Amino acid sequence: MTVSASSAASAAPDLFPATRRALTRRVALGQAEGRTPSLVGAVVRDGVPAWCGARSMLEGHEPDGDTQYRIGSVTKTFIAVLVMRLRDEGLLDLAAIAIDLVAITADLEPRLPARWKPLAEVDQALLALTGLWYWGPRPYALRLLPDRGLELAPVTSKGRASRFRAEPDGTWTGLDGYYAGETLRLVRRADDTVGHLDLGSFVFTREPYEPAAPLAARPDPEGWQAF
Repeated sequence: MTVSASSAASAAPDLFPATRRALTRRVALGQAEGRTPSLVGAVVRDGVPAWCGARSMLEGHEPDGDTQYRIGSVTKTFIAVLVMRLRDEGLLDLAAIAIDLVAITADLEPRLPARWKPLAEVDQALLALTGLWYWGPRPYALRLLPDRGLELAPVTSKGRASRFRAEPDGTWTGLDGYYAGETLRLVRRADDTVGHLDLGSFVFTREPYEPAAPLAARPDPEGWQAF
């Protein structure tokens, strides 16, 4: 690699020779250590260039103060540095900006669907039921709805999904979809933990199982509903 140097340009009379030499050395080190194709540095005083120096890795290539660089993916880095400098100088309040951005987003971006909005109150016992359940090898997601309701839906498709209304006896009744009118029950183990979900002829467990595998709660092989 050949490194060529451009001479200092626009040296103001009040910029001492030692300062210009130090700046030239700094530009050379920056170009070499950063492994950039070329680097241009300048000192501006009162809006006028007081010094300009450059280094290049290419033979016969000497950028100068008029060389234009196109900033690519590092643009955000420059902006971030400028923002933090303004913050450090007390000219920018990041907290106020964050509040403004949240307000702008809330006003201009599409509203969250009602089904994705956080619930005002969450029953921890019901919350423990949410998450993945399996009908055989197929994963389903159980999530909470307002008023202690539940929604059961396949993870990988839109088929066989339903919402359920909570009943006073601790069960849930299907409101729509594939399980409309069906009763969802929690089947507990001897230690009172939930073993599986019973939904008519459908059994949902926390772990996937094969259709032919016997279930502790339903040993009858005919208890499996075929796909």
